[in-house]
Amino acid sequence: MAGKLPGANAAQGTFQRTLQVTNQVSIDIATGSGGVNVRPGNSSQVLVTGHVKVTNWFGGDVQQRVKKVVDNPPIHQNRNEISIGHITNSGFLQNVSISYDLIVPPQTYLRSYTGSGNQNIEGLRGQLEIETGSGDLKLSDIGGTIRAETGSGDIQIYRIKGNVRAETGSGDIELRGVRGPLKAAAGSGDIAAEGNPTSGWTVHTASGDIRLKLASEAAFDLDVHTDSGSISTSQPITAQDARGPKELRGKVHGGGVLVEVATASGDIEIQ
Repeated sequence: MAGKLPGANAAQGTFQRTLQVTNQVSIDIATGSGGVNVRPGNSSQVLVTGHVKVTNWFGGDVQQRVKKVVDNPPIHQNRNEISIGHITNSGFLQNVSISYDLIVPPQTYLRSYTGSGNQNIEGLRGQLEIETGSGDLKLSDIGGTIRAETGSGDIQIYRIKGNVRAETGSGDIELRGVRGPLKAAAGSGDIAAEGNPTSGWTVHTASGDIRLKLASEAAFDLDVHTDSGSISTSQPITAQDARGPKELRGKVHGGGVLVEVATASGDIEIQ
């Protein structure tokens, strides 16, 4: 379905495809400009809805270009492996923005990249590799391993059971309900994390504050450092080694996994 947008040389359209699958599914998504939303459905099919927008400030039939994408969407399936948005002809997607809404089996292994656009993934139990050049990432109720990266944008990850690696060049990171290993890094931005460090945590930011809220029963070794900022904690630290106001090392509840926290410029608070 395609239609003309009001204003100069812009048109939009929508396509939908239903793909039949069995067992665990692997999906690889790429879009240069556009967002991605994914949520769980039944285990036997993948439902893909694409929202296409074409803008051409130099003339040309934008409606025809939308129709070309809608009639032949960039979706390829090989049994349980699905590729979406991967185009070898760069001219095909020039001035074209495609946003995707997917309903997938809960156990899906998902790789998703956007050049510019937000991504919202919820309710999956498979491994996730999510990346955007410029845009925000929001992941929630995830059962598998997560790798989330954005060049410029915020990252929010809630209620996770697996390993988490979250990185942003410029933006804030917020994590809640972390139960496994954690690596979080920001070039410029604040990091807030809440959970139970049953495995090691590494939390670094070059410029920004760090706030950790850890489970009251958590047992861990603490290593905290800031070059320019303050350190505060309400945790019952024993075997403490302060080494000055900018560094703190010690054990909480007898010690255990290592929780390493560092910022070059910013305050650190651990509760």
